[in-house]
Amino acid sequence: MGRKTAALVLADEIGDYVPLPSRYDIHEYAIRENFCHPVAKPKIADDLFRSISGRGAFRRFKDAIRRHGIENDWDRFKDNGITWRA
Repeated sequence: MGRKTAALVLADEIGDYVPLPSRYDIHEYAIRENFCHPVAKPKIADDLFRSISGRGAFRRFKDAIRRHGIENDWDRFKDNGITWRA
């Protein structure tokens, strides 16, 4: 997309484009919470739920998914969630 096309899209002169969600439309907490619900092992699910609340939650969540070896599952889930919203 050239500069001229981008300017037309931004000026909404081409009606075929749908705006992407803003950073405020993507709720990282809700995505993490939705990831925790279907976890089959109760001990892992409890650890994940505990990790997503309070200050430093995103770091604790990242540490928890590493500790349980489910980083790839999280990456796929998050990518699908963000893609769906876009």
